[in-house]
Amino acid sequence: INRRLDSRTKEIKVITLKVRIIPSDEIVITATRKETSIKDSPNLTYVINSDDIKTTSSSTVKEMMEFAIPNIQSIHDNHGNDKIKIQGLDDKYVTFLLDGNRVSGEFAGGVDFSLFNLNNVEKIEVVRGGLSTLYGSGAMGSVINIITKKRLNSYWLDISTIYDNPLIFDKSFSAGFNYKNLSYNLFVNQKSSDGYDLTSSDYPEGVTADINKTLERYNSISIAQKLQFKFNQNLDLLFNLRNYNKEILKYKQVNGPSLSCTCLQDENPYFSDRSISLSLRKKITSKSNLLISYQDEMYAKSYYYPYYNASIQSLLSDEEEFNFSSLDLDGEKILWSTPVTKTTSVIYDAIFKKHLIMIGLDYIN
Repeated sequence: INRRLDSRTKEIKVITLKVRIIPSDEIVITATRKETSIKDSPNLTYVINSDDIKTTSSSTVKEMMEFAIPNIQSIHDNHGNDKIKIQGLDDKYVTFLLDGNRVSGEFAGGVDFSLFNLNNVEKIEVVRGGLSTLYGSGAMGSVINIITKKRLNSYWLDISTIYDNPLIFDKSFSAGFNYKNLSYNLFVNQKSSDGYDLTSSDYPEGVTADINKTLERYNSISIAQKLQFKFNQNLDLLFNLRNYNKEILKYKQVNGPSLSCTCLQDENPYFSDRSISLSLRKKITSKSNLLISYQDEMYAKSYYYPYYNASIQSLLSDEEEFNFSSLDLDGEKILWSTPVTKTTSVIYDAIFKKHLIMIGLDYIN
């Protein structure tokens, strides 16, 4: 409302201003273990939001980060699990979180990026610099928190696919509901590739298939379930369950006394991840909160024997006569390790005047 005031009169005008909230899309991050406005974060933080994900041509979380954030270096791996370096430090110095829960599953010393599905990502928070005070020595390089999608609809059903031949063929299915104080989300994702070869094709005579491909043929599937129950506005319980499997296939030259062929066989046949987490969030007052969480994760790895360039011929007697059908090209799958990581966390935070005080305990076994 506009009103003209005449300063020549002696009449006193009383003007009252009303306080009104102006809505804005303020960016809030959680990688610092507390919902914090990005402008108040003491660390340099990059946020890749849902709009960035929709407009890019990236098909994986790793590609998305490499495209959107400066000074991230990708190291190629022909098994389909590229490593990354942030400010010169590789994955093992970077803590990866999925909805605030630590991801322990690793592949050959680096995080297994196939665990993350871009179709189910709402935003990615990348906190540059060390956060060892909050997450331990594994966060010397950075902390990357991948936030999955949160739905407000009563129910939903989504089907999506990414076809980027020959790099990846990604198929996703999501369904869930929100009913009163209960919400449930199911996400199923399947990734595969026939691989490709950018190396020389100058193989020995009689070898017609690619032996060492730039990207090996692989197939993976992951199933994630999220269940949340809100007791009231100040207390909620969140349960997450994730299962993941991946196999990698490789062409290999097999020589025997009466046989020479190039066959598709398992190289690293099996990688699996099973993660269960339970989080209880309590808003004590308007300025203090309590978080209690527990996570149990097992990332199992298997190998194939003979491995890589091991000669099957050395395992056979020279006098042994055999044909193609009698040769066991599958070899033997040997379980190499089943590391189990159990993490218990208790975090209390409170605002005192203009300061945020956070006290917590992490027990990782």
